[in-house]
Amino acid sequence: MVDEFIDADEAVALLGVKHDTLYAYVSRGQIRSRHNPGGNRRRLYSLRDITELNRRKEIGRKPVDVAASALNLGFPALTSAISQVENGRLVYRGQDAVELAQRATLEQAAALLWQCDVRLFDRPPPLIGPPDRAVYPGATIEERLRHDLPRLGPSVPIWQREAHSLIGTAIDMLRGATALLIGCPADTAPIHLQLARAWDVPPEQADLLRRALVLAADHELSPATFCTRVIASTGASLSACISGGLAAFGGPRHGGEIGMIEQLFAEASASSHPERAIIDRLARGDRLPRFGLQMHELGDPRALLLLAGLPADPLRDALLHTMEAVLGKRPAFTFALVAMRHALGLPDEAAQILFLCGRLTGWIAHVLEQNGDQNLIRPRARYSGEPPPETGSTA
Repeated sequence: MVDEFIDADEAVALLGVKHDTLYAYVSRGQIRSRHNPGGNRRRLYSLRDITELNRRKEIGRKPVDVAASALNLGFPALTSAISQVENGRLVYRGQDAVELAQRATLEQAAALLWQCDVRLFDRPPPLIGPPDRAVYPGATIEERLRHDLPRLGPSVPIWQREAHSLIGTAIDMLRGATALLIGCPADTAPIHLQLARAWDVPPEQADLLRRALVLAADHELSPATFCTRVIASTGASLSACISGGLAAFGGPRHGGEIGMIEQLFAEASASSHPERAIIDRLARGDRLPRFGLQMHELGDPRALLLLAGLPADPLRDALLHTMEAVLGKRPAFTFALVAMRHALGLPDEAAQILFLCGRLTGWIAHVLEQNGDQNLIRPRARYSGEPPPETGSTA
């Protein structure tokens, strides 16, 4: 839903407060305001923020109540300057992520998110051997990377380290993880070119990989990102923080959903009528991969940008048309990554690799930000079990 802005008189009437209180809410960042495009000097105030503020008042002032309302796309649970989704638009530190993806490399996006000089990425690549093939058969890509993480950086707790040394470790981890994921020696070339070289992607299509990496970098507090920040708040090592993010990412309701989308493509390609893959699943009551994220009600701009640059694919178009016609939903970013893999003929795990290489930069950004905060993330639980016996009870 597009946000509406109202004048001060309407705002104070809805809030039930005086004008001075409204201005205090604005100064504390609880309500956004903007100039009146009509030309007069009066300001307008976000109706969405006012509605949310009233909702929180109804919940009550107990921290446990506020926290419970925040855990499922509610009021922001943590303060962060890294990324924001507002009115369906994704922003990285004040820059539109879609616009950034049309010109920046992943390294440039990382420098923006980490607030460091991009020239630091010119450091020599880390010296690491090939991936450990002894990992048990059937391990997922996230499990294999978690197994090798300790080789990518020192296990020194982050609270004992200066920011400049963490940046160096972060760069080595990003380059080393890329090398392990594609089975090539670590390199200083831009990561999208390393992937293109490993996957035999022609130069004219390598730019699509670059866009995907930048768009994958961050998306506010996704479950894996939140997990990473919680671990960072304990002062654990960078590799421990990233390991936690990888564990959460692999769940079927998060990054593991990429495998479900791959299965949907496989079912559609095996049928003479691709749309039946969706219709039959709905008829059986089977779960479908996510289409249409709540944060992007008008369509995920990351998915729209990627899909617009792909070669024609009747199978993909049939799936997109059926989902919108039957359920009124548009594709999520993960669908676009799988569609890219099929359109470019990339290796089986390419969609996961693109997501992980990109998102690793965001996880590291959140570790760095949380380390600067120095506060332990320790939410309270809302107890729903049996009440204890009353004091003095003989039962």
